Amino acid sequence: PELSLTGYTCSDLFFQRSMLNDVLSSLTNLKDYLKGKDILVSVGAPLAFKNKIYNTAIMLNNGHILGVVAKKFLPNYKEFYEARQFSSWDMENDYISLGDDSVLIGNKMIFSCVDYSDLKIGVEICEDMWVSNSPNIDLCLNGATLMLNLSASNEIVGKEEYRKNLIMMTSAKNICGYIYCSSGDSESTTDLVYSGAKYIYENGTLLSSSKLFEDGLVVSEIDIDKLTNERRKTTTFDNSDDNYDVIPFSLDLKEPV
Repeated sequence: PELSLTGYTCSDLFFQRSMLNDVLSSLTNLKDYLKGKDILVSVGAPLAFKNKIYNTAIMLNNGHILGVVAKKFLPNYKEFYEARQFSSWDMENDYISLGDDSVLIGNKMIFSCVDYSDLKIGVEICEDMWVSNSPNIDLCLNGATLMLNLSASNEIVGKEEYRKNLIMMTSAKNICGYIYCSSGDSESTTDLVYSGAKYIYENGTLLSSSKLFEDGLVVSEIDIDKLTNERRKTTTFDNSDDNYDVIPFSLDLKEPV
């Protein structure tokens, strides 16, 4: 989920140096834990960079930090006030030092599997999906076939159906896979209620989902070959070349069972 290393509802605690330092320490521990493990991980965390704090998704693979995706659209209306603590990333990619690593930070990057060239992953954070000019559009037009969304979407009456329809149409019009994970009920406060909503979509089809307010894994397979083929057949699916940074990662491929 969004800001999963600290929790989403920390409010002004995000300004505390001790919390920001603990985030860096936890990232080092997570990176070390992932050494030798064949897995790609996306974890949410606040990061300080050039006198500002950004809401980010950090991508890790086999003991390496691959890159940091920073949230572009910050909700600051109704029950949300993210702009109080965080800054929006609306510039070109830059480099950030995280321990011994110097990696890209920004939101114009695609993570590409060197062992399976059609698996290209784009990342956005919560509100990024809800706006009219979502990052997922340009990410998919620049090659991403799978989108990840780290979210902290609270529950109000009717919101679950709207959210599922939004993800369904996003995955359909972009002809992509879409994996969505929101904060669990342990984030709930006197002001907000979270349910741990989790969904996996493929080109407008719901493959797997969680029940609200129930913990646990949501697992499915996404047919990347099928998505690539659909894009080739859909001649109105445009392709762009906006100089997105492409960051390689490796996974040990296995035949599906």
